[in-house]
Amino acid sequence: MSANKRFHLISDLKPFKDAWRVQGAKDHCSCKRTLIKRVQRNLPLGKWRVIQNTKISGTSGKYKPTKLGYKMNITDDTVFTDSDLTDDSSFLSLASYEEILNGSADTKCLIDIIGQAIDIGEVQIIQVHNEDRKRILFRIRDNMYRS
Repeated sequence: MSANKRFHLISDLKPFKDAWRVQGAKDHCSCKRTLIKRVQRNLPLGKWRVIQNTKISGTSGKYKPTKLGYKMNITDDTVFTDSDLTDDSSFLSLASYEEILNGSADTKCLIDIIGQAIDIGEVQIIQVHNEDRKRILFRIRDNMYRS
């Protein structure tokens, strides 16, 4: 297989190169608003795709959606093709309520949880850095324990 046809694991991506060919794993990915319709059309839910020619950049902000230090950026040159790889794994990394409550959950990464909303408050407008932001307070219950 030629070097330009080789696949890379998402966790191995680095921002010094523009043309990556990747498949598999959970990653943070973004695109410009003008490309959203194209991405929706080319990345149907449940389909495995090969994504070629993406830009890789470092993640920023206080919280990251994955533990990876980089995110993928869809560009005008990005190409989507069918993949021979299929994997029924959900790629969810759910945090347990116990990890959250005892403080062992990773505080630098956004975490996924599943629970039942038992109390949802009204939308509130709050000031964050002199800007209006909307906030909703809610309580969820861990259904595994049926409390």
